[in-house]
Amino acid sequence: TAGVGVRPRKSSAGYNLTELFLGSEGTLGIITSATICLHAIPECVASAVVSFPDLQAAVDTVVGTLQSGIGIARLELLDDIQMKACNLYSNLNYTESPTLFIEFHGSKSGVAEQIEVVKMLSEQNKGGEFLWAEKQEDRNKLWKAR
Repeated sequence: TAGVGVRPRKSSAGYNLTELFLGSEGTLGIITSATICLHAIPECVASAVVSFPDLQAAVDTVVGTLQSGIGIARLELLDDIQMKACNLYSNLNYTESPTLFIEFHGSKSGVAEQIEVVKMLSEQNKGGEFLWAEKQEDRNKLWKAR
């Protein structure tokens, strides 16, 4: 606190409340409860990798996937420069073109359906070979570039 009659300092994120809790005057507040949110491990996890001839085709696939209502757990887009760097750093042989790394979560049937829809969308957008895996070690190999 700055004293009587002095306005509190404001940071770019809002008022400086840290000094209200920590300071030479002692603690003015204590934590009385904390909430922990736990999420169950999904029944099935699958990963996929697909490359595209250009960035627009990859973006169109992402847009189509989101518009179809598929709940993607993780989706990363690497352009040709990033793919070249990943290949050099990790000694991989991925195609050096825009590439999507995708992860699906859910029930076995749900994940299979999601994979088929995304595979169809990638084929419509001139995507290359659609590689996917369910086993942890196979998924790790696919995601090694990341």
